[in-house]
Amino acid sequence: MKMFQATVRRGGGCHLEKIEVMATTAIEAKNNLEMEFGDGNVVYFPKEIR
Repeated sequence: MKMFQATVRRGGGCHLEKIEVMATTAIEAKNNLEMEFGDGNVVYFPKEIR
């Protein structure tokens, strides 16, 4: 497991928030975030930080 940081849009508005998630790959991290926040709300593709 690796740590990824991504920027997501919360609440459907323009409020952006950086969050960290654990995943095996960046694609998996993005898919998990889209399930949680909705399609199109992952603003920046997750990047590995650890």
